Amino acid sequence: MEILTQLKTWLLGLGTGLLTKVFTALIIAVAGILVIRIVMTALNKLLEKSKLEKAAHSLIKTLAKTVMIVLLGLSIAHSIGIDVTGIVALASVLTLAVSLALQNLLANVIGGFTLLYTHPFKSGDYVEAAGKSGTVQEISMTSTKLATPANKVISIPNSSVVS
Repeated sequence: MEILTQLKTWLLGLGTGLLTKVFTALIIAVAGILVIRIVMTALNKLLEKSKLEKAAHSLIKTLAKTVMIVLLGLSIAHSIGIDVTGIVALASVLTLAVSLALQNLLANVIGGFTLLYTHPFKSGDYVEAAGKSGTVQEISMTSTKLATPANKVISIPNSSVVS
């Protein structure tokens, strides 16, 4: 009889604790979604007023939203009682592995961001970069397209253009 009483007490305690955790997680989720929307709206307004190229806007917005969603997910998991230290460690290792695998692509994206932020040249300018010369047609996040004097369009990786 005593075992049944202890089991009943344990189950009632578990139910109350579980309900509290779920309610807390729900509040964090709703508040987090609202904060993300407010921050993204403010970021959009800030980017519209900035002198950055439009191609950089999408990169900044995507990175900001991704970071906020990941942090919200970790906060919700922590409020439920999940130990997030292992998840953070795993994410760190995976990020390192992916960044090493995509090193060239990341170098080009960072180069593109640098070009779009510093404005060393713009579309229509005649430039010489990475041993090639021509009129800039487009500056994207990964490459810069030049129209050569021979009317050929060439694409140069942004990492080469920046260096």
